[in-house]
Amino acid sequence: MPDKNIALKIEELVKKFGNFTAVNNLSFEVKDGEIFGLLGPNGSGKTTTLNMILTLITPTSGSIKLYGKDIHQNINESKKEIGFMTQETVIEQDLTPRENLEIFGELYHIPDLDNRVEESLKDAELSDFADYKASAMSGGMQRRLALVRSMIQKPKMIILDEPTTGLDVQNRSSLWDRIRKLKKQGMTILITTQYLEEADALCDRIAVIDHGRIKAIGTASELKAQVSTGDILEIITTIKYVEQVAQILKKFDLKPEIKTDIVTAPISKTEVIKFSDITKEVIKNNIPILGISMHLPTLDDVFIKLTGSGLRDSASGSPKISIGAKK
Repeated sequence: MPDKNIALKIEELVKKFGNFTAVNNLSFEVKDGEIFGLLGPNGSGKTTTLNMILTLITPTSGSIKLYGKDIHQNINESKKEIGFMTQETVIEQDLTPRENLEIFGELYHIPDLDNRVEESLKDAELSDFADYKASAMSGGMQRRLALVRSMIQKPKMIILDEPTTGLDVQNRSSLWDRIRKLKKQGMTILITTQYLEEADALCDRIAVIDHGRIKAIGTASELKAQVSTGDILEIITTIKYVEQVAQILKKFDLKPEIKTDIVTAPISKTEVIKFSDITKEVIKNNIPILGISMHLPTLDDVFIKLTGSGLRDSASGSPKISIGAKK
């Protein structure tokens, strides 16, 4: 009996391209109604994994189940139940938002398509621009159109591949709000992103993948704690005093790093008792403190710790996902 609380279940998934293994015995679950992040460097196997979930390529071995049903044995049904927004904004520029939605709706044979299109335009806040050519719209507006178009068939789950790439801060924040709203409505969401703060802000759980394998999985806090032997001490002062703050930290056997007006240093769990003495020492030296805190490492720290810091080119044999419409 399949677990109704599990939306996507991947078990011992393998994909080989000749002698190259892009995905190597990959297993993880996405819970119903959660936002799940899949992070990894170039060539980690993310794109190949997405291609298999979307039934664009066939696994060498292993299984992918959507709500208990094998995706590759139920391809047509799976395509209706999974929405997908590509990293690139693939919108027909010479068509209007209404026409873009109508084309996708017709591909899915959606009944009462006119009402569904109007509903989607409203969700994207594009009703007033429904009959303008897409080429006249801003990048943020086109991204909103791409999002509602990917859900025109009302899927149970949506995959967002780098959803905010290329957006400015305002449009990125707006799209984050839309993603959170989808979660509140019960949508299951799988996200890949290059912005680690985005995964931190949005995802209920995160899996870090590298060389086709899961390196770690858990909440953002669990991942940070997993790679950490302590916290990060952070002192914000003025540029004039950062060197003096750094010298004080060195007196407490810490290893400070300076970034503009911020001084940070790793502080182990056994060294946390030094926090009060450090604060007193800074105050005693009449150093202005704009902020002082201790926090877990960032997801950037987690990512580097788990995957290494070296630059890589993509090594996967899987094609880049850049489809317009699933057929």
